[in-house]
Amino acid sequence: MAKDLPWSASNRVDSVPHAWAGSRSLVMFGYASRIIKKTRLEIDRCLAPYGLSQPQAVIICLLNDAEGQEICQKDLEEALDLTNPTVTSILSNMLSKGLVEKKPGKADKRVRVITLTEKGKSLYALSSRTLLDASSFFEENLSPKELDELEVLFRKALGIPLDERE
Repeated sequence: MAKDLPWSASNRVDSVPHAWAGSRSLVMFGYASRIIKKTRLEIDRCLAPYGLSQPQAVIICLLNDAEGQEICQKDLEEALDLTNPTVTSILSNMLSKGLVEKKPGKADKRVRVITLTEKGKSLYALSSRTLLDASSFFEENLSPKELDELEVLFRKALGIPLDERE
């Protein structure tokens, strides 16, 4: 039988077990984890028929939106907040599928610039739409004012200045 944890669907923040009293951060972590899981599952479900993963779809969108700029692996690592080995694995998979290619940089030939192939570009609309659609539950459940407030709270929790727009 599943344990009745504070962030389970049957509980609210104000009904946490006694041992967790005063640990609102732990409860918020649970909610954040559920939101991330729900979003990832929906994205994976939508992308599976095309053989794409969520990180691959994000990379396709990032590379498409940065067309004309020289984007290297380090740029993707920073943008995605992922480690070098993780991004290496994702890119290797994308290279084998013919979605991206690596070319020498124009300014520095030692740098390997990552670009979308025609096949990768053809998946941009699908990737972009899927990523947007998967997060639509925010708009379905929150008013525009609540979304603005949530963004402010997320930025505060992450230490991102409110005037810094990404």
